[in-house]
Amino acid sequence: MIKKIFFMLITIMLLTVGLIGCDKTVMVENGLIQVGGTTVDFGKNYVPEGDIPSLKTIKTEKTEEESGLSSELYELTLPEDYTQNVTVTFPLPKDYTGSDDEALLVGIGIECKYDNGYVGIEYLYIPCDVTDKTASASFIPKELTQAPIYTGAREGNATAIKKTVLKIGLFTSAIYYEKDGHFRLYYPTKSQGKFFYGLVGSSGLKEILDDLEKTYEKYKSLGYQYGGDDFPMNVHIKKINDAGSYHPLFGDITLNIGNFTGKYKSGSLDPLMWHEFFHYIQSCYTGIFASSDWIDEATASYYEAKASDVSYTSLTSQYFEKQFVSALPSEDTAQDGYARSPLISFLSKRIGNETWIKSVYEKGGTQEALISIVKDPSGWAHEYYTALALGQIGQDSTYVLHKNISTNGYGQDVGTTLKLNIPKEDEQAKNKSNDEIVLGTTCITMNGQGCRLVAITVDDKELKNLPDSIDPIVECKGASVSVISAIGRNAKNNGNTLTGLKDSADKNTVYLVAVTSQSAVGTSEKFDVKVKLAFEKTDFSGTYTGVLQVKESGADIDVTTVVLYEKDFGDGAYYNIVCSKDDGDSKYINGSYFVRSNGEANIAGAQFVFSPDGQSFSATMNDFSGKAWGTISGAK
Repeated sequence: MIKKIFFMLITIMLLTVGLIGCDKTVMVENGLIQVGGTTVDFGKNYVPEGDIPSLKTIKTEKTEEESGLSSELYELTLPEDYTQNVTVTFPLPKDYTGSDDEALLVGIGIECKYDNGYVGIEYLYIPCDVTDKTASASFIPKELTQAPIYTGAREGNATAIKKTVLKIGLFTSAIYYEKDGHFRLYYPTKSQGKFFYGLVGSSGLKEILDDLEKTYEKYKSLGYQYGGDDFPMNVHIKKINDAGSYHPLFGDITLNIGNFTGKYKSGSLDPLMWHEFFHYIQSCYTGIFASSDWIDEATASYYEAKASDVSYTSLTSQYFEKQFVSALPSEDTAQDGYARSPLISFLSKRIGNETWIKSVYEKGGTQEALISIVKDPSGWAHEYYTALALGQIGQDSTYVLHKNISTNGYGQDVGTTLKLNIPKEDEQAKNKSNDEIVLGTTCITMNGQGCRLVAITVDDKELKNLPDSIDPIVECKGASVSVISAIGRNAKNNGNTLTGLKDSADKNTVYLVAVTSQSAVGTSEKFDVKVKLAFEKTDFSGTYTGVLQVKESGADIDVTTVVLYEKDFGDGAYYNIVCSKDDGDSKYINGSYFVRSNGEANIAGAQFVFSPDGQSFSATMNDFSGKAWGTISGAK
């Protein structure tokens, strides 16, 4: 008997535990779902009794608890995207006092996929209508599924995955605002085990609100128009997956509570506020659906960067390679926009102001609108990529770009390395053809109006093989080329010439070549980049008048030197050179001599050198022992 009673008690306990652990699912009745004191009212939506809509309690996560969840957390399943208001009503929390600095929000959690591939729950918060006993808020399910859930500072846009499965809960929040202000700040009572107002400092809440007001005034001063009924705007401080976000549907901003780790410093969140508030401005001109993702993020990131007086954000380097695919992206993604905040900075400098950005949004915020304002990239793409290579825009200097490319720090979409092979002097004469010696080539693939950076490298010991007066040049058929030299952070555009390459090892100079395709957008081609020594020979022919100075006697003798071209040979040419005394028959130089392209003449008993431009020469005359007995100078 005792054993039977014992087993009966065990069975009852197990059944009780099982019931406690079950999530009860409640269906529609009379157009409502009721669980305890929580009600979902489907209003004017047609919902037959017993239809699929259901509500059940689910397990809470730490994120919801940290964001102020003060009710059970529910999962609301809908059979379709209802087009009329659905109203959710909760009983008031026991500790709710109704004071002016206390607010209740209905949080709607939607499973989303972010542009970076991450999947998570994104919450939207709606301020409640509060009565003596209940708090309620309404939303239209179809709007939740059609509109972008949010545009973020780091993660791009978020798109709903499970469009008809929503998390629903009541959240308690503190609220701070000022009379006639443009913002209402909703913040958690506690964070990191401390009261939030104490964490950010006694004046922290006011300073956050002041920074938001300054952001409002900044864009207003630039001539942007705001929606008349959009303010006061709700700004939520919550635990989210991004640094901040703007929700187009509800027109509010969320700031990650992780941004607040101590006493708030005025202006510290300006970059984030400037970014997110500009997303609101964009929606004022384009609505929720019509704009371009990449232009939205590029321009918002431009203002984010400008708040810190730079032309890049942390995401510029994360998506750095995307900007080299083409000046304007072929795909409309948030990542392409993050990569191009330097482009917006470049265009603003090129145009002379940033009012063109407003003009783009006045025309719809599309890529077509942008091109109509800044013109086709064929007119400025190479200038843009050259500015990047010079370190005038973007995060990295020429030196850093060269280092990262030459050590494979970037992918092939950014560029490649070209190592030069400089032959010795005698080999140069043997291998020379068509008045040039090729020092290196590389083949790159580029899209139309795209770019590759080529890092030039060479063994120091080979530099001595370069002729003194000739700098290698870089050429690429079908592309624009700019050679950038840099010593430390000092960079210079040398056109298509590796200027000063022979002395580069002594000066720690690096060379980076920006190569931009001239082909039409939408095409892809292979290009051969070639570095060569081009011997554009100077013609030293002519009549030079001058003076022979005799060392022993100190006499100055007027002389005339006649130089006649005979034939090309190797890296120079043969000339007939006759230097004679003006008032006599004496000839000091008389014969056919080889003159190198650098102007050095091979004359026994004389060190004879023409100037690089062929307009003058100087010569030291030696006796049989090699001792100088006189000097000659002459000019045309």
